[in-house]
Amino acid sequence: MNEGETVSLGRYGTAMLVRTAPDPQADAVEFEFRLGPRSPGPPPHRHPHQEERWEVLEGTLDARVDGTPRRLSAGESIAIAPGTAHGFRNRGEEPLRFRDVHLPARGFQRYIEQLAAILGQGRARDPRTLLRIARLVAAQGDDQRPATRPGRIALSAAAGIARLLGLGVPGPARD
Repeated sequence: MNEGETVSLGRYGTAMLVRTAPDPQADAVEFEFRLGPRSPGPPPHRHPHQEERWEVLEGTLDARVDGTPRRLSAGESIAIAPGTAHGFRNRGEEPLRFRDVHLPARGFQRYIEQLAAILGQGRARDPRTLLRIARLVAAQGDDQRPATRPGRIALSAAAGIARLLGLGVPGPARD
């Protein structure tokens, strides 16, 4: 994925790569995400070794950060410390556009590229697509984890089923 390139994340919107990280272990990667009205986002998760920053450009971002509901409007931003549980969605009737920065980038750009490839090959609610996404998330290791114990158990089970069924992840996976 090159800077300025946009990929579809299916019903989850689009992601445009704003700035790549020359050194993913030290430098930030920056995306611009767009979510349609009433669009879901990722389930609550943590990035153990990355700070994540959001800056809302248009619309309203509904988030939960460390268990606390947050609503960010255009012009507002938030920094999420490494290891902090968080998730977001667009509950509003207007489109949402926001900048997302991961510092350091680690594997986040590759994750978005692989997620886009999976969602481009199947319908978002198809069980096989969901199993492949579970396998992708499970392969993130120290970059991304479900925030709750039930979420981690469900992810592990779904990723195991995907592996048994031979449902792979596009590109280099780390599992």
